[in-house]
Amino acid sequence: MTQKLLLTASIGAILLLTGCQNAYTQYYQPYLQKKLEPTNNVQYYTYQNEEELYNTLSRGYQIVGYSGFTSTKAPTKEQAISQAEKVGADIVLATWKFQNTENRTVPIMNYTPGTTSTTYSNANVYGSNGNSAYGSGTSTTYTQGKYSTNYVQSTAHRYEYAAYYLKKLDTSKFSLGVRFTNKTAEMSQKTGTNSGCPVQIVYQNTPAYYGDLIKGDIILKANQKKILSCQELGKILKSSKVVSLDIWRNGNIISKNDIKLNK
Repeated sequence: MTQKLLLTASIGAILLLTGCQNAYTQYYQPYLQKKLEPTNNVQYYTYQNEEELYNTLSRGYQIVGYSGFTSTKAPTKEQAISQAEKVGADIVLATWKFQNTENRTVPIMNYTPGTTSTTYSNANVYGSNGNSAYGSGTSTTYTQGKYSTNYVQSTAHRYEYAAYYLKKLDTSKFSLGVRFTNKTAEMSQKTGTNSGCPVQIVYQNTPAYYGDLIKGDIILKANQKKILSCQELGKILKSSKVVSLDIWRNGNIISKNDIKLNK
């Protein structure tokens, strides 16, 4: 069984995080058309580079989806696991990288409450006939409350976040045990031919693994037949029980003979 894997998502194609949603959910991109059943007991790991991602995939996993975004607020491990469970993954691989520092002027609103003051007064009043009268009174003054704005300088660190969601495969059903990728113009220049099928992943404990194929090999011939495309190679593998391969590796052509395939 042969399949292609295109890692089209990258940290360079990330989105800006806004709001307080689970960003892993908000910016999720599925790789599979088929919807998987939710899972439990998802394993969470971090990775630093693409090589670590491929090493995990070689243990028998496929990518079911990807999340990528930037934020000054760090998402949580629990949020990544929650999204992995929703999409039916067994493993989530997360990474983050510093992007930049943002200096901001933040407005702070202040409110000064209004005041109320009361003045008390009293007086004795004397008449012309010598009589007197006593009186008292109050006066109240109101001062209205007001708002004011102060501006405070703050610093925020923005990071790029990414996560791959992986599902365990049954690699015993793979005839050779590899994933292929599209051949690039650079590969054609190195090999001197437009034909061939590049190996992207070699799964552990498969015929390809025991036959010493490695990531980066380009299969040029299978059973003495020139390989014009990965689809053509897949047909040969499907119809064969044993395969012999001519491989381009680091400028050399090497042969891998009599590899017994899974059937």
